[in-house]
Amino acid sequence: MENGDERTGDDSRQGHPCGYVYIARNEFHDGDLLKIGKTKRHPNERASELGSNTGVLGKFKILHSVYVDNCDEAEREVHKRLETYRVKANREFFKIPFKDAVSVVHETCLKFIITSPLERPGPWHIIQSNRDDARAQLNEAYETLRIKWEIYWQLT
Repeated sequence: MENGDERTGDDSRQGHPCGYVYIARNEFHDGDLLKIGKTKRHPNERASELGSNTGVLGKFKILHSVYVDNCDEAEREVHKRLETYRVKANREFFKIPFKDAVSVVHETCLKFIITSPLERPGPWHIIQSNRDDARAQLNEAYETLRIKWEIYWQLT
């Protein structure tokens, strides 16, 4: 794999555990059946990969993603919180309304966002591939950091 191996957590291009926790939906699945996973590449690359597997009917679309400093740990915690919604034990599919999934992903991932967007290597490869999506990702990262700082200052 050119950009590392997600299964082992090896990302030779970046050399660290940063990545995305994403929420995706297959165009042929029920509205509340969501795939919630992680990737160290751009989420749209992962969606294309998911949709290109033989035996998978339809394409996957990324509905939401959060860039975090440790996507392995963040995904593990998100899956643990969503365990009661899991469709099958060894799969990353959950039967949950989208807004509820987004809420759990954001609440869980908040503690995995510890560096500023400018210190992260991730968003720069996005800019090269898709400027509009990069702008949305950076705005999302900024908003998440802003919320985290608000919570921090309220607790101190």
